[in-house]
Amino acid sequence: MKHQLIEKQVSLSGFNIPYLEGGIASNSAPLVFLHGWGVGVEPYQESLNILVQRYRVIVPRLLEFEKLIYNDADFNYQKYAQFIIAFLDTLNIKKAHIVGHSIGGGIGIALAASRPDLVRSLLIADSTGFPLGTVPEIVLRRAMEMPAQAWEKPFSYQHFLIPQVFFLNCLVKIRSIINLGKMGIEQDLRPILPKIQVPSLVVWGENDLLTPLKSGKEFFEGIRGAEMLVVEEGYHEWNLFFADKFAAIISEFIEKIEHRQEQVSYERSPQPI
Repeated sequence: MKHQLIEKQVSLSGFNIPYLEGGIASNSAPLVFLHGWGVGVEPYQESLNILVQRYRVIVPRLLEFEKLIYNDADFNYQKYAQFIIAFLDTLNIKKAHIVGHSIGGGIGIALAASRPDLVRSLLIADSTGFPLGTVPEIVLRRAMEMPAQAWEKPFSYQHFLIPQVFFLNCLVKIRSIINLGKMGIEQDLRPILPKIQVPSLVVWGENDLLTPLKSGKEFFEGIRGAEMLVVEEGYHEWNLFFADKFAAIISEFIEKIEHRQEQVSYERSPQPI
């Protein structure tokens, strides 16, 4: 049986928040995926379709959380982490593997720092969470990066989908797009990195121009006990163009964490004499 993600809704503070859920029931903690800025869930679908065959996968549509924010000044990582905490509580999820890309990685960092009891593991890919520079600098870097990464792989559906979804979100979710973009550019999460006490993997594209590799190394050094993996093909959205590789990295990390947990549980259980 091939598993699929299904569109669902959950009520938070009187608002219906859409999310995707699917996968298999297992003893492992569910995987909660936090997508990047602007593009929503759809460009990650290829990776998610692989992961949903092995895990219970839950994907909140982060742009929809704007319904819960009345003051634009409240667009920050900590506020979004609170939303995810409430979201998990409503779904009765006690612990989850948190995977976040770009803005989603920053939200994952804030979540793991504030509520480690909810996080089985944390995987961040090319995360925001440190000042990125001025808007003209970022525009220039993106103008260089977008065509460069588009040519790294033969022409595919992703080449149409990414700009199409971004343009649509700019039309219908412009408040979220602007405020999340500002959040990603300006806010600095480095001071809270020492609070993260969960198994963590920092994955970074070697050629990332938006969030350069040196920033990934700062996250790696700031999170106690973290591991780091550098992807040679990688620009900022490498995981959208190399979906199989991204899914494999996630699966390998989760399996390692789950195996470690099983060993701990076995060692703590009474053993026959």
